[in-house]
Amino acid sequence: MELLNKKLSLMKEIYTFTESLETVALNENYEELDVLLEKRQNLMDQIDDIDKRIENGNYSANNMDFIKEEIQEQLVKIMEIDSKIKLLLSKKEREFRRKFSEIDVKIKTGNYDMIESEKKPKGYYLNTKS
Repeated sequence: MELLNKKLSLMKEIYTFTESLETVALNENYEELDVLLEKRQNLMDQIDDIDKRIENGNYSANNMDFIKEEIQEQLVKIMEIDSKIKLLLSKKEREFRRKFSEIDVKIKTGNYDMIESEKKPKGYYLNTKS
């Protein structure tokens, strides 16, 4: 029972981090996003450890169903927010790729806008080889 309560507590922390991730992603603060993702991953690793300990032990599930349901509810909430974040970041990635390809096209076609006389170097050059 103690392990499940700890797992529930960690799930609530992950939910809080996930809400923060959504806010940070909306504000496009990607450095903070990386930090929050790392912290959230650490919490997930702790949950994995708890799950392994629960599997190895003999815990009766009869009186722990309510905690398991609460854990499941937290997981559903987290997954909903994660889906929103994924869509948002996918949209931002597409925008970035589009802007990057526009810049690339401008760089490739940049010289074609110039008048032919502007392309020629100005000044005197001496051929010292002949």
